[in-house]
Amino acid sequence: RTVETIGHSVDIIHELASGITFGAGRRNVNSIVRFMEKQNPASVGAIMRFTNLTKNQVRPALETLIAEGRLKIVKVESEGKGRPAQRYLLVEAEDD
Repeated sequence: RTVETIGHSVDIIHELASGITFGAGRRNVNSIVRFMEKQNPASVGAIMRFTNLTKNQVRPALETLIAEGRLKIVKVESEGKGRPAQRYLLVEAEDD
């Protein structure tokens, strides 16, 4: 399916299949990057607090950054039971 926007044809299926983030999703990604340039690594909770994004906005943005090679997950030793805490670490994108 193709949608006309501002004189450009956008192939919706291609964008969704390739994982391209656009519109509000890209703004969320950019907000997270700006925050993480100052606070790195960071937890989902910290990202939510400082960007004013919800968990449902943060998770897809983090997945996008991981897919782009700009973010890595690091495990953090946690106290007590449960699964280990994880933080997200902003890294330089690797050149292909």
